[in-house]
Amino acid sequence: MIHTAGGSQRAPGSVNHGADVRLVATALSPKLCSVYIRFVVESIDTDSLVRRGVVLAAHELKDEPRVSDDDRKALRQVLRWLDLHLTVPSRFNRTTSKGYYRRRATAISWLKDTAAEHLAQMRRLAEILDRYGHRVSMLREMRPGYVVHEDEFQVVAEPFADTTT
Repeated sequence: MIHTAGGSQRAPGSVNHGADVRLVATALSPKLCSVYIRFVVESIDTDSLVRRGVVLAAHELKDEPRVSDDDRKALRQVLRWLDLHLTVPSRFNRTTSKGYYRRRATAISWLKDTAAEHLAQMRRLAEILDRYGHRVSMLREMRPGYVVHEDEFQVVAEPFADTTT
């Protein structure tokens, strides 16, 4: 079961029509805004100090002895797919100093709502994590924060104070 940011529950793979697309009126013209999506578990990441993403949790779970061979194989397949189809940013903070690599990595990754295949793979990870007792939540955000990296499928951003994390 995937828990949404509003506290409601829905079965993995089910579609919530109407909540994914929002129209925002501006003074000049209407603009279709992207919704950014992040799947998280309840534990806190020591770098970003927000809930850990499912990719990190899946990497840890695949090495646990209690995981079935089928689930371990599925985890490896999804993680390999993500490695091939998602860019890993060169940095996870927005500092422009020469020593950026010494700074704490506070930026977090969000998928764009248009990245359908990537979202499907995240849902697969969420289903497996759920089987092993990890409560997975799906967060939706229109303002993910200060953008550090952006590509066709994702945005990596340091969250604003009011960003859902």
